[in-house]
Amino acid sequence: MGKIVSKGIKIDLHIHSEFSMAKDGQKVAENTIDNLPILVRRLMDNQVEMCAITDHDNFKYRLYSELKNEEKKDNCIQKVLPGIEFSVEFDEGKVIHIVTIFDDRDEEKVKKIEEIMVSGKGARCYKSTKGAYTKSDYFDILSEINLDFVMIAHQKKTPSS
Repeated sequence: MGKIVSKGIKIDLHIHSEFSMAKDGQKVAENTIDNLPILVRRLMDNQVEMCAITDHDNFKYRLYSELKNEEKKDNCIQKVLPGIEFSVEFDEGKVIHIVTIFDDRDEEKVKKIEEIMVSGKGARCYKSTKGAYTKSDYFDILSEINLDFVMIAHQKKTPSS
């Protein structure tokens, strides 16, 4: 049986922009669309081939689209995917961050992600007191986005903490 994968690729699916300032503060203040060339240069310096901007509970189509243009250029960036880092309250009130990466094959659905998050279910369901979504609201939002996705738990501490 032959190998399914012939070579590994470098990926970074956890990039924050200024639109994560509510949770990341000033450390992302310079991560603007105007400074996208700096991000691209750093991705190229590290030979990253696949990436996603996954802001906290937010998605900005224009930022995604501008970075996605790098796929057409002669550099190492081969794939830019849409994504969001959702804050989700699970059992016992623990908030888990879930980096959620979406399929990018339906451009119209990708464009609608921002609307869903800014003025649709994503905005209506956000519990500002917890800074998170409930588990059921998270899955309802994913259903409304209606794209295939991959969920990656972002664990900052040990599972028991």
